[in-house]
Parts: sequence; structure tokens; C-alpha cells
Amino acid sequence: TEWVRDQIMADQEPRCACGGLVKPNIVFFGENLPSLFFDAQSEDFGFMRGPDLMVIAGTSLQVQPFASLQNAGSCPRILINREIPETFRKTAEDVVLLGDSDDGFAALAAALGLEVPPAGGAAAKL
Repeated sequence: TEWVRDQIMADQEPRCACGGLVKPNIVFFGENLPSLFFDAQSEDFGFMRGPDLMVIAGTSLQVQPFASLQNAGSCPRILINREIPETFRKTAEDVVLLGDSDDGFAALAAALGLEVPPAGGAAAKL
């Protein structure tokens, strides 16, 4: 929220009325992921299931367990990234769009026939 941002920009610790620190709704590095992550992973990539397509964007694919999702399932993948992460093993079905994510998604939208103006620099081409 704006209040939290204002507190941080003023070099203040955002605190709630009870005196406790206000923590954003994110998982910090080193914290355990919520059980929902693992439940959803089992449901989404379980036996005889899997996505039809996986879009991977803006990531180094270094932080586990999230990074391992790229190998869960046997679907085609679209990588939209500034570089190909070391752990990404491209298959014949995969598409790689190198560059900024905004430009890569604009190129993907254009390839799907959607009219979306490019967000920044030179748009990638599919």
C-alpha cells in the first residue's frame, strides 16, 4: 500500500497498531513456501496431468523449489528472458524469446493476433 511505501521511503519501519512489523505478502529468501505451493504443484503436475504450455519469464531459475517446475511435465515451454539460464535445457518444442519480458510478451501477444503496443524498446519477433 501507499502507507507502507511512504514509511519505507521515510526510512521508517512500517508497524501495525499492535506494534508488530508489517510484512508484505511475499516469501523472503530462506523462508519456507506455504503448503499451498506444494498442494498446487501436486494438483497441477500430478500423475497423468500437466499443463499444455508453460511460460517461463524473467528468472534465473536458480532458486529451488520453484526452479524445478520448469522440468515438471512434458509440455512445450516459452522462455521469455534476457538470457538462457544455465539450468534451462531447450527441447525441440520450446520457444526462446531473448530480451526484456515486456517486449517478449508483446511479441507473444502479436503472434496470437492480439493488439498490444510494445512497452519499451525494440519488440522481439516470433
